[in-house]
Amino acid sequence: MTTQTRFRHPALSGSRGPTEAGFTLIEVMVAIVILSFGMLGVAALMVTGIQFTHSAQQRTIATQLAYDMIDRMRSNQADWSMSGGNADAGINYHLPSSDPLAAGSPYLNEKTDCFSYSAAATGCSAADMASQDAYEWQQAIRARLGNAVGIVCRDNSNLPGSYSGSLVVHQCNGVGPKYAIKIYWLDDRSTDDPTANPNSGYRVFMTTFIP
Repeated sequence: MTTQTRFRHPALSGSRGPTEAGFTLIEVMVAIVILSFGMLGVAALMVTGIQFTHSAQQRTIATQLAYDMIDRMRSNQADWSMSGGNADAGINYHLPSSDPLAAGSPYLNEKTDCFSYSAAATGCSAADMASQDAYEWQQAIRARLGNAVGIVCRDNSNLPGSYSGSLVVHQCNGVGPKYAIKIYWLDDRSTDDPTANPNSGYRVFMTTFIP
């Protein structure tokens, strides 16, 4: 009589081999630490993406506000004809100021007679309309960009200037027929204190045009 011996693999027999074991606590902790670092990296990327998106939105708003002033200036045709021709075209819009938000600033000179954007029949002269445009424009900048200011001036230097949060170094030279529109706002990406470190957190958008 022949005897046959059959061998079965431990994995097939349902029994555990002597070397089989589960994860240790140290391995689990290492995996959690690695996963945590990965999640922190993803979170940092998300925060940076949100900050850059917001910064891009602010620059878009600044661009829109700059072209809003250009449209206002071109709409005030009486200012061009009453200011001596091309040499002084739009001179009432030449408003360089080191502090546009201070009392007596040309950007705070509201003209109630110009609310309806009508002609001199309502007591709104071309110069008054320029003052009202400057006032409404500055208010729109503050409403849409927060801690921000804008400057309109004749300038052929192409220098953007700077803003410390209280004073503007506009660098407008008042020369030539070209006008510069400069808007300064506090960018949310900056962690610096603008009052302690002037010009550190403020961005500028500048465009120029000839009426």
